[in-house]
Amino acid sequence: MEYRPLGATGNRVSVLGFGGMRIPDKPPDEVAALLARALEMGVTYIDTAPGYGNSEELIGKALAGRDVTGVVFSTKTHVGSDKDADAVRRRAEQSLQRMGIPRIDMLQMWGVNTWEMAEQVLAKDGPLAGARKLQDEGLVGHVGFTTHALPEDALRIMETREFVSVTGRYLYLDSVYDGLRLKAVELGMAFVAMTPLGQGWLARPSTALQEALEGEAAVRFALQWIVSQPGLTTAIVGVSNLAELEEAYDAIGGDLGDPQFYAAKGERIVERMAEALGADYCTGCRKCLPCPVDINIPELLRLNNLLRAYGLVAWCKDRYKFMGNAGTWYPGVKADRCTECGDCEPRCPERLAIIRLLRALHEDLFEGERGRLSSED
Repeated sequence: MEYRPLGATGNRVSVLGFGGMRIPDKPPDEVAALLARALEMGVTYIDTAPGYGNSEELIGKALAGRDVTGVVFSTKTHVGSDKDADAVRRRAEQSLQRMGIPRIDMLQMWGVNTWEMAEQVLAKDGPLAGARKLQDEGLVGHVGFTTHALPEDALRIMETREFVSVTGRYLYLDSVYDGLRLKAVELGMAFVAMTPLGQGWLARPSTALQEALEGEAAVRFALQWIVSQPGLTTAIVGVSNLAELEEAYDAIGGDLGDPQFYAAKGERIVERMAEALGADYCTGCRKCLPCPVDINIPELLRLNNLLRAYGLVAWCKDRYKFMGNAGTWYPGVKADRCTECGDCEPRCPERLAIIRLLRALHEDLFEGERGRLSSED
């Protein structure tokens, strides 16, 4: 297992991180076996959250009595509900009790998804002030933040230099946060990749995407690509059984392969997507924004890229149900809200027929609505 610096914390962590979102409500003995195997593999970064059902409790029971020297425990305090220092203390104390640990090594400000939320976190007697008090008392080691923010907002949050790590989505077909990775290198922060398998769709690729992989195993390629990116600290892989954990370990638990190979192949896969879309390919430059009716045009056109080029029908439909129902976690409204004002199209460097693309996308993807993935994620 390769270990990398966790920013300026002084810790080194495994490139394979254990994500606790997929274990809630599983039998405790299964979770115990899963974590025992993870520790045996050399995994030293365990990430969870109070909003992941009973994940913290299961982790606490699974690791009770075990030697966890060198393991970094990361959990979260929810920005939406823990709005002051006292609330952060209550949340952290509950997490410590549930996991049975003396210290939270990395307390994440969870879901800092807008600059306004960052201002709330940074306010006097706000969440960060509460975390600093816990640090002074030795109950918290370091403070990071997780985000689904627009890249420009996330970069602004990083530039406050108040956090030692940033956790954001990152995968070879969705590198919108590449700038965050590069900024993390510049600032000496840890860059932690979440959803490296895209909630599973990269692990179970469509026929078209599998063809683009040209014989490469899907999970191996996805994880190898991520860890080959300079500045990447660890990739949090959410696993629910031993087979998934073993597959992730086989991918990045040993030889990480040639970084140039994975970078070049990732570029070819994106190029194939662009070729398949032709004049309808969106580069994600974001110059079409703002939209007067709050349509997240770049995100919808990203779905369009994935749908048209690689046939990711089920995943795109699921994401589309989410659109408009998750606040800052997945901002924007569905494409049927478009008034066809035409404000966006002149700003598009690619001269995309955005109105036509949005209309067709809604027709192909709409199957109803759904809410957030968990009570607090």
